[in-house]
Parts: sequence; structure tokens; C-alpha cells
Amino acid sequence: MSKVIELSDEHYRTIERVAVSRGQSPDDVLAQLIERLRDPRLEPHYRETEDWFRHLGATDEQITASARLARDEQDDTTDAHA
Repeated sequence: MSKVIELSDEHYRTIERVAVSRGQSPDDVLAQLIERLRDPRLEPHYRETEDWFRHLGATDEQITASARLARDEQDDTTDAHA
């Protein structure tokens, strides 16, 4: 489910400026802001593995390499049982 929120042009320009300065989309900027506003005791949030790695400071290159290693390991395990 999604909702539509109307913003003033001024507010949207602010979000857009921040997004451009961070190399992100306006949606990503808002998602990060909302995440900071979330009370983890009332609204637990379960991250996707890649998001969790980013939260811990991993780069996209490290995440890609980790996913490749996990796939290779899974392939090796599958081949051993065939």
C-alpha cells in the first residue's frame, strides 16, 4: 500500500537539493529521514541483507563481492550433494 503526500514547491526543492548533494533520489532522502524518525521499540524494522550491510558501512562493491561469494559457496554445496 502506498500514500500520496503533497508538498509545497519549497519543501520539494529542499528535498531535491539534499538528494542531489548526496547523489540520491528524493525518495531515498525521505526514506532515510523516516527511518531516523522511527521508534524501534514501537516499530521494529527488519532490513534486507544488503541494506543491513550498507547500514554497517559496507560499500556496494563489498556487498556485490559478498553476494558472489555466497552464491559460489551455495553452488559448491549443491554440486557436492548432486
